[in-house]
Amino acid sequence: MDQQRYDIYFTGKIADGVSAELAQENLAKLFNTTADKVSRLFNGKPQLLKRGMDKATTIKYKTAFEGAGLLVAFKKLPRVTEAKAETEAISLAVTGSDLLLEHERKKSIEANIDTSNIKLVSAFMAVDPEEKPIIPAPDTGHISIAEVGADLLTEKPQPAPPPALDLDDLSLAPPGTAFETITDKQTVVDPDTSGISIAEVGADILPDKQDKPVTDTPDTTHLSLLNND
Repeated sequence: MDQQRYDIYFTGKIADGVSAELAQENLAKLFNTTADKVSRLFNGKPQLLKRGMDKATTIKYKTAFEGAGLLVAFKKLPRVTEAKAETEAISLAVTGSDLLLEHERKKSIEANIDTSNIKLVSAFMAVDPEEKPIIPAPDTGHISIAEVGADLLTEKPQPAPPPALDLDDLSLAPPGTAFETITDKQTVVDPDTSGISIAEVGADILPDKQDKPVTDTPDTTHLSLLNND
């Protein structure tokens, strides 16, 4: 057997003479919740309240919602068989509703934490400076300053031993000995150019030129051209 199902919507409007606060309180009582959780439904836009209800249940909720001061509207759904109606007649709870039963909720264990030593300070308050112990200045009575340029090393290190040089192969020349000196002066060369003359401009400076051999013209009288016609 087919059943007619309906969705019921809150139009976002409130009945005359009913304030928004009162309508929220009445709707919260219907859903067994608080007015703060249903206040988000009152934004002036249509909101789905119940889905897939039969006609008798729809009339029941219509009377309840209108009694709370809400103006509601209905949407007729396509007819379904009773077998499908059992799975499709699902309603949505109001946003923020408690969906878990009391025995389904996880029990939280309260921790007993001692916060007596914790102090919260505003970020705009000056924090008291931490008291630090005053460290006394060290005793410098036994320290003195030397004069400028004073030698601070009272115990001098031992000087390094002189290097061992082998001078057996060296000798000294007698006083007054003349030593050969090396200078950068070079001997002036004066070549004999009396046998050299300069030719006139354009003169042939190769008197013994070899004549080029004359190549004889080859005999071509026995050659003829073929006619391509």
